[in-house]
Amino acid sequence: CCCSVEEAVEAARQIGYPVLVRAAFALGGLGSGFASDEQELKALVNQAFVNSPQVIVDKSLKGWKELEYEVVRDASDNCITVCNMENFDPMGIHTGDSIVIAPSQTLTNEEYFRLRECALKVVRHLGVVGECNIQYSVDPHSQEFRIIEVNARLSRSSALASKATGYPLAYVAAKLALGSDLVSLRNSVTRVTTACFEPSLDYVVAKVPRWDLRKFSTVDQTVGSCMKSVGEVMAIGRTFEETIQKALRMVDESCSGFEAERFDQELMHRGVASTVEPVKAELQNPSPTRIWSIAKAFELGMSVEEVHGLTKIDRWFLSKLHHIHCLKQSLKSMDYQELSKNKALLRETKRCGFADRQIAKELRTRDAGPSSPAKLPAEDDSLGAETYAGGRVQEAHVRCLRKKLGICPVVKQIDTLAAEFPAETNYLYLTYSGTEHDVQLASELGRSGSEDDLMSRVREQHTAVLGRSSTPVSARKDSRIQASRFMVLGCGPYRIGSSVEFDWCSVSCIKTLRSLGHEAIVINCNPETVSTDFDESDRLYFEELSHETVLDIAEMEQPSGVVVSVGGQTPNNLAMGLHQNGVKILGTSVEAIDTCENRFKFSQLCDSLRIDQPEWSEFTTVEEAFHFCKRAGFPALVRPSYVLSGAAMRVVNSNEELDRFLKTAAVVSRDYPVVISKYISGAKEVELDAIGRDGELVNYAIAEHVENAGVHSGDASLLLPAQKLFVETHRRVKTMGQKLCRALKISGPFNIQFMCKKKENK
Repeated sequence: CCCSVEEAVEAARQIGYPVLVRAAFALGGLGSGFASDEQELKALVNQAFVNSPQVIVDKSLKGWKELEYEVVRDASDNCITVCNMENFDPMGIHTGDSIVIAPSQTLTNEEYFRLRECALKVVRHLGVVGECNIQYSVDPHSQEFRIIEVNARLSRSSALASKATGYPLAYVAAKLALGSDLVSLRNSVTRVTTACFEPSLDYVVAKVPRWDLRKFSTVDQTVGSCMKSVGEVMAIGRTFEETIQKALRMVDESCSGFEAERFDQELMHRGVASTVEPVKAELQNPSPTRIWSIAKAFELGMSVEEVHGLTKIDRWFLSKLHHIHCLKQSLKSMDYQELSKNKALLRETKRCGFADRQIAKELRTRDAGPSSPAKLPAEDDSLGAETYAGGRVQEAHVRCLRKKLGICPVVKQIDTLAAEFPAETNYLYLTYSGTEHDVQLASELGRSGSEDDLMSRVREQHTAVLGRSSTPVSARKDSRIQASRFMVLGCGPYRIGSSVEFDWCSVSCIKTLRSLGHEAIVINCNPETVSTDFDESDRLYFEELSHETVLDIAEMEQPSGVVVSVGGQTPNNLAMGLHQNGVKILGTSVEAIDTCENRFKFSQLCDSLRIDQPEWSEFTTVEEAFHFCKRAGFPALVRPSYVLSGAAMRVVNSNEELDRFLKTAAVVSRDYPVVISKYISGAKEVELDAIGRDGELVNYAIAEHVENAGVHSGDASLLLPAQKLFVETHRRVKTMGQKLCRALKISGPFNIQFMCKKKENK
């Protein structure tokens, strides 16, 4: 530990370069970095002293494995390791920015128990009562290891460990602090065994961070010892390949999985050619897209050994990723008809986490005959290859094929003890590595009894598992005839524009449903949320928020309806596809949602209702956009459809800016139009948040932005109630809100943003 630049320089001289500099008493690796010489060291130390009075200088262990153990100890000296986790990335990348796998996959049995024994000794020596996190660095070429740090508290990894194992670390730590011991506490999942047990996992968990660095053009895009991610997802599966591909789709909905195309898009964004050199540079100096650069490396013919030499990622992980690449190459070699005759390959791709849309994209296209154009299969079709008549293979074609071949996911429980003891839990995930469901599903009612019987069993199971309910059973409506099952779609990973506010909405919705006597089924993939606590809902599916997965769960659970309005933009984007497949969307109609999200349709609606709005036009070519700006003048606002937090939305002030930006905006949503409108400078921004019921305004609130229009509402300061609005402005805002509510027949929450200038409201 050093308290001055001179002390740090002397410490580095004694240790030897390269060294790692870390600010003490800092979170997320703030002020940390690697220094290879004295000049770099002084720059880092001066930066670290801005955040902390003390810095720590360590020998650089770049390339070593990084692992974590979550340890619990009570006052009676009972001590257990709850979860061990392994970083996919080697030392050099902050744990918060690294892909993390639980349980560890590359340790030998001897290595695992050596680290476990060390963790128990350290925690007992320190006298920790509660939960503790220990981080290790392990040399892959010898039996050496180092303790990086010990956090005698709940850490960033604690939520992940709790969700990964079903062991409620925060709850247990609080009980231990109040004097309980591990032997007297019960296992929340089995309700039979004690809390003094070490979870045994028969599944694999992957955590993948979410970055939004593209929003900051001047920020260093590389990831290292200082954490930059804004959120994370957690995926569960029975194979590493299945789990990692799920996680990659969770963290980026536009991505199909482990694919080179995602890195091609990144290179295009950077303006760099898709060749070997930028791929090697990415492998050596990682950015948020390194996992996809590995896919590109394999596509370019690089071997596992070559990628390992550049990244120092363990060969075991790379060989599993290479297996995904090989399956992808197999798919590329055949068309839909050939795949329909190769059930083994289709089953293996699903076992390794391939999504239906991913499979469809890789298959060769067969020319459609002049009299038999390609068509999408209907849900009541015979589900055979005959539903495909050529042309581009669609996701629905693959879905119908696998269902015909009997390749469907099964529902598995997080049981903490790998089936050694019977588990009664509502904490679930889907996998293709299984033969039977662990729980009773509504789709099996024809064989297992009535819907009322099923709902009774689900409620009894929930009460038995938790021993409590967020709403007392006596307070619920006890009529089984009136009770129904409803599915609530969560928010997905936290990102800029979608954070805890949507999780609060989801949890409030869940609590309300259950207070009315209904069963609440939750789908979400964010370990940082309250909605993914398994005691908040009647059934929790820790799964991706994709069309395929949500539809699979809906078919198995057969809910009375799905709530998409409380999880932000991600569930909203799924509404149309679910509706087209017969899933009932609760609240505002899907057509109304589409009218609001589609900029062109919404602008047309405003015109038809005589609601004033800035001059606008839809465009599909650069020439049309230039023509509008020539007519209306600059500045202009470019707005894609179906986006959140102003993604790819930009104010442009010249033809050059417009030309430079259009390529970026056009790729956000190719299926929906981009609208350009006149930007009004110096206007006040006002928001109406309201609730509608069958088109009638039930309640509302009007907020006023402190900053003028042009600052995103997520970055603006708001006053509620509005302080400096004319009474007439207030009346007009409410009137226009009521008009739109009636026209769209809104049932549920909605938000409208207005610009007000010189008593004009648009």
